[in-house]
Amino acid sequence: MAGQMSNWPSLLSPSSAENYRQCPKSFHFKKVLRRYSYSTLASAAGRLTHLVLDEIFEHDSNNRTPSTAKDLVGPAWRAISNPLAEVDQCVDSIESQIRIRNGLWRHAVQPGSPEEAKLAFDFEDYSRLARPGSEEEARILKDSKRFVTSYFKHEDPSGINPIVDVP
Repeated sequence: MAGQMSNWPSLLSPSSAENYRQCPKSFHFKKVLRRYSYSTLASAAGRLTHLVLDEIFEHDSNNRTPSTAKDLVGPAWRAISNPLAEVDQCVDSIESQIRIRNGLWRHAVQPGSPEEAKLAFDFEDYSRLARPGSEEEARILKDSKRFVTSYFKHEDPSGINPIVDVP
């Protein structure tokens, strides 16, 4: 219990105490996890785009193309929009690899840990924002594909050799 309490604010203002009284879950996300706001369609597309651009460097330099990046958008979205999925919920091997590299599986986090709470918040957040098959989800995917295509107009990732941290 003492380890869990270390993330709690050391002092509670009267307004924070009132926030806790009104909604302990909201208090937990804001004050303990420091997640102050919910995502917007734009921020979801931005996060998705950043993940895709990180993932493009997992491919050989000759496969770092706009087409490959756009093909990563769907699997990356499934991974971040349902970060606590079970293995049998994975659609394809690309999604599976993205989940493995980013710890986006139910079994990758300890039950009750801050990491699990953050991923649960992401799941609730994205579920609220864009349900599977919704117009909102289609917009996020479309915007991210446009963003990754735009990246290739300014950068050529095929000539970049990423440095990999070796333990």
